[in-house]
Amino acid sequence: GRGGGPFTDIKTVRTTMDVNTFGPIHGCLAFIPKMKASGEEGIIVNTGSKQGITMPPGNLTYNMSKAALKCYTEGLEHELRSNGEGTLRAALLVPGWTNTSILLKTEREEKVAKGEEF
Repeated sequence: GRGGGPFTDIKTVRTTMDVNTFGPIHGCLAFIPKMKASGEEGIIVNTGSKQGITMPPGNLTYNMSKAALKCYTEGLEHELRSNGEGTLRAALLVPGWTNTSILLKTEREEKVAKGEEF
């Protein structure tokens, strides 16, 4: 995913955090009350990243966003397990490398914005 290092502009940092961290949190806040009200068993699965666990250098912003989601999901699981209801769980899915073409699309948009050929 797109992110950047420690001197990345704040707009990119916020966009990355909004998509990778706050998007899933908003989803949880929207759906968990409905899931609880149903009384049925269920699982909330947030998509994390190995980079949010191992924190390799080179893409600090992305790493932070996925580390924050890992922290939220673990806290959510603890809360759901501890509330005594026992019907809902939370888990973090950590897939291997997935080619989503996000970087390619971003590079294309940047070149087109500069009037360069892609």
